[in-house]
Amino acid sequence: MSDSHTGNPKEPAEARKSGFFRVEKLTYQQTGHFSPLVADYLVANSSLRELAAFSPDTTGIGLALQAAERQEYPRAALASALREQYLTLPDRAVVENNISALENGAFAVITAHQLCLFTGPLYVVYKTISAIALARRLEREFPGRRMVPVFWLGAEDHDFAEINHFRLFGKTLRWEHPAGGSTGDFSLDGLEKVYAELDALAGQGEHADSLRQLFRDAYLNGGNLIEAQTRLLHALFGRFGLVVLNGDTPALKQFFAPIAERELTGDFSRELTAEAEKRLAAGWHVQAPSRTINLFYREPGIRERIERDADGFYLVDSGRHFSQTGMLALLQTNPERFSPNVILRPLQQQRLVPAIAFLGGGAEVAYWLQLRNLFEASGILMPAVLLRNSVLWLDAAGTRRLESLDLHSTDLFEPEEDLIRRWVHAHESADLSLQNERSEI
Repeated sequence: MSDSHTGNPKEPAEARKSGFFRVEKLTYQQTGHFSPLVADYLVANSSLRELAAFSPDTTGIGLALQAAERQEYPRAALASALREQYLTLPDRAVVENNISALENGAFAVITAHQLCLFTGPLYVVYKTISAIALARRLEREFPGRRMVPVFWLGAEDHDFAEINHFRLFGKTLRWEHPAGGSTGDFSLDGLEKVYAELDALAGQGEHADSLRQLFRDAYLNGGNLIEAQTRLLHALFGRFGLVVLNGDTPALKQFFAPIAERELTGDFSRELTAEAEKRLAAGWHVQAPSRTINLFYREPGIRERIERDADGFYLVDSGRHFSQTGMLALLQTNPERFSPNVILRPLQQQRLVPAIAFLGGGAEVAYWLQLRNLFEASGILMPAVLLRNSVLWLDAAGTRRLESLDLHSTDLFEPEEDLIRRWVHAHESADLSLQNERSEI
């Protein structure tokens, strides 16, 4: 949860020593790098807070906990699917304990992201650590309650161009693989070439060898991308109890089928998000405008958006047609073929996981604020929606340079030209005005 601080904006908001590190906490407003919507949400803008079911603080999470205690979840089915997903992973005692806790009444702090190559953008790590830390904090806030950090893997997403690369030491490492269909199903063919590049870049030393081992174990042991991502996240965070969940299984998709049926038989989500989208459009930005049907149809190698016509449904890319009767019959027999877009995915998640808090980035916070009416109409608990933490790392050399220039950490977020101008005026005794010269000219 974000902290609010007051005082001189040029001074560190809060600083403390932590071993060899100095930790400074800044408000999101001090950085100037977050959208107006996020900034307003965090400072309790009443219009935005009305779009959330609970406030993003301990009070709001406490109320979400009370509501979750009255909600029914498929805990046994969730635990069974998780145990099967972890069956071949090593060192899973801490995670298995948390899976059992979820089965027997624990609640969750959850974050989510599409699949990535290696860890992907650094904020994926921020999300994960934020969820683990918040779960621990809430166990202190609510003694006697178990809180489990959960990472929901977006295995159904099909935007391969967004996830087929990562950056290391200024170089982009890219995975060449035929695109098509949900990325979670992709084989790991071609990743040996990425590993060879990583091996050459990593250099020597204990940390470099650890990086190589992580990559080998996760991505060069066969299977598909969802299994590789699970192995990697477990290797990095399993010791802290992080439970990694792939909701894209037939056993779990059956719980999403009633939601998908309502979407196919009427303007379910579009009607229920319209009011929130109108309010957001009046002062902010609508992150994910709702469609007539917020579902994709999937088969091996394809994930196509579903649209309605006079005779039933068709797939936008291929034009393939289904009668309404045929489409609904498929939903009952093969629910795994139906995939939510960003509007319905939170409902799929919350139908399965007893999460009382969701941690996301700015864009995720924005589109979750479109969904309160949709959650309520579905009879599914909307959790407290919180912004993940962010980190800026300064090494010793960078810190010494800041100090030599008499700059504070908050100065790093100013526009470069403004910072240069202010520094020059503060450190140059000569008259920098050109007014005399202008007069003479």
